[in-house]
Amino acid sequence: MKFSEHPDYIKYKLIPNYLYAKIALEQCGKCGCGCGRDLEFKQRKIRIEHLAQRAFGGKHEEANIALWCVNPCALAKDKRDAANRKKVRSLTNSTKKSQRRKQKIQGKAKIQSRGFNTSYKPNIKEID
Repeated sequence: MKFSEHPDYIKYKLIPNYLYAKIALEQCGKCGCGCGRDLEFKQRKIRIEHLAQRAFGGKHEEANIALWCVNPCALAKDKRDAANRKKVRSLTNSTKKSQRRKQKIQGKAKIQSRGFNTSYKPNIKEID
């Protein structure tokens, strides 16, 4: 089952301005990851992050949202989250590649080696 097919799934929406301001005040204008940097309130300088990934059951609600500075905090979290999702997919075999039917190779079932006769002699010149 895809995550988006789950009955509790809510499509990601931007948070309202009042909630954005409330979270910024709760964090005292600092990054939510704990790096201690001040948030720059400019376009593309702040990212809304889910503390518990939505792919792992995190909700899109106030308690699960924090404001992070994009560089380097949010980008590092994105890499970690992607690695975690990849690991879970590989453990559950839920990738598209694993669901694909295997194709049979036409022709012989085995590849036969030509083998060597007893008359085979390597082409090596001895140096005296």
